[in-house]
Formats: sequence, C-alpha cells, structure tokens
Amino acid sequence: KLFKKSSLLTRFSLLALIVVMIVAIVAVWSLQRLLEQNIILQEAHNAADQVETVLNNNLSLSDLAGTPDPARLQQINAFVRKEIIHEHIVRIIIYSRSGQIIYSDDMEMVGQSLPISEKLAKALDGQVASDITTPTEELGEHGQHDKLIEVYAPIRIQGSDEVRGAYGIYHDLEVLDSQITTMRRYVGLILGLGLAVLYIVLFGIVRNASRKLIRTNEENLRLLEEERTRRSELTALYEISRELATVAPKSDETLDIIVRRAAETIHSTYVSALLIENGNVVGRATYPVRDDIQNLDFQCIPVANLPFLQRVLKHDEPVIVKSSEVNDLT
Repeated sequence: KLFKKSSLLTRFSLLALIVVMIVAIVAVWSLQRLLEQNIILQEAHNAADQVETVLNNNLSLSDLAGTPDPARLQQINAFVRKEIIHEHIVRIIIYSRSGQIIYSDDMEMVGQSLPISEKLAKALDGQVASDITTPTEELGEHGQHDKLIEVYAPIRIQGSDEVRGAYGIYHDLEVLDSQITTMRRYVGLILGLGLAVLYIVLFGIVRNASRKLIRTNEENLRLLEEERTRRSELTALYEISRELATVAPKSDETLDIIVRRAAETIHSTYVSALLIENGNVVGRATYPVRDDIQNLDFQCIPVANLPFLQRVLKHDEPVIVKSSEVNDLT
C-alpha cells in the first residue's frame, strides 16, 4: 500500500535499485566466472606447451610402444623432475594410445591401464582438454592439494604430426588464487561503479521527468480551476442576466440581485453596492442584509475620505484593503 501511494520517483528509485542490484550480481558472477575460466584455460595451455616442448624432444616411438625398461624410466624420470616438476606442476603421466600409463612421476602407477576418459580421448584425437579436478587416490594425487588443473595434451614425436600418446598434467590451482581473487575484485569494482553511474544517470533523468510531470500536472490543475471559475462566473452572469430581464430598469431590486449573485459567485460573507452621487459614497444594496445597517441611503461619505476608493477609481481595478479602512462605511 505504501509503495502504491508513493511518488513516481520513489517507486522508480526502489525498482531501479532492485533491478540494478540483480543485474550487478548476475553480471559480476558471470563475468568473473568467464574470466576465471579463461585464466585457467590459458594456464592449462601454458602448462601443456611447457611439457610438450620438453618431452616431445626427449621421447621416441619405442618409449610409447610399451612400458620402457627400468633404465629408460630412470632417464625419463630424471629430466621430467629436472625440467617439469616444480611447485606448479605437481604430477606428470604419459599415456600410450591404448590408455596404458607409460610413465608417471609416481612410479607405482607405471604399467597400469585406466579407462580412457573423455578428456584423454580428446588428447589422443589431437586436442588439448582441461578441467578443474580434486585429488583422487586412483591417480595418486592425494594429500597435498585441494584442487588441481587437469590438462591432457597430445604427444607428437619430433618430425611427425601423428598423435602417439597423451600427457596428463596436473597443475596446482592455488598458484592462480591470488590472480583470480584480484580479477574478481577488479571486475566487481568496475561493474559496481559502472552500474552505480548508470543508476545515478537514470535517477537524474527520471527525477527531471518526474518534476516536469508534477509541474505540468500542477499547471493543468490551475488551468482546470481557472476554467471552472470562468464557467461559474459565466453561469452567474447568465443567471443574473435572466433575473435582470424581469426587473424594471433603474430599480433598487437590480442592485439587490447583483450583490446577492456576487456574494454567491465569489463565496463572500458580505457584499454591498456603493454608488457615487455628487462626490459622496452612498450605499444602495447589501447582501446578506445586516442588522446594524438598516438604511444604507443614510451612509453618505465624501469620496475624499476614502483613499482606497480613490485608488479603485484611479486605476480602474480591484484592490484589497484592511478592515480598518472601511470601518467608516459601516
């Protein structure tokens, strides 16, 4: 009920504020989510490029044909730990095309064959696939990290475009936390300021429009009231003319009709008709008839004694005077 009774500006302000807040929440969440995914995807590709640069030049077809002998595994393990494994990349797994684990920095996993997942299938098809994952005992990623970026990239031996296997790369997501947090704050701040400016601009536009509507409405009401007054005056004049048509010319009844209709039209408590005869003001009619004035004909006052009446005669227009100025008339 209060909302319906409130002004247009108030209702707009509340509704616009609610809409802007909803839009801000959805926009901030969506944009932050999109940028976060882009950051993670970019980091995933960087990790894949880093691993491919090192391993593609150090692996041979025989390494991917089956489980390498222990000596070769030690060689692969040595340059993987030297060139790839660090605080960001926490696990490397090399798969053959059949899905068998050829190498892992967790040697207990070497030789195992796991079901080919959707992401691994994409890598074996020549694409880079990534996702956010939680550590699992199945892949030996337990205990140290809450979330990891799981990246699968194809293996192409140097000099060949054929996919011979795939890398499974597990990147610590925590290293991106500060970057993602900064991005979220920046996006929230920029969108928040932008929507705040938009709200202020819209508020200003609607406020000006509301004020214009109020002024227009007030002007229309004033014109309507003036029109009603004119109609009332015209009606009164018409009724006076009808009544005067039945009265004899120069009759005192004429003045009685005029003052009575004047009192009714302007809603006055007292109206009197004053005539100037031989330089004196003479009262001829009054409405309603007052007990303290029985015969106005005896009220003959020189015009010179009534300054307000002189102003009326001089400027030919109505004037408003204090009651003390007209006491002599009563």
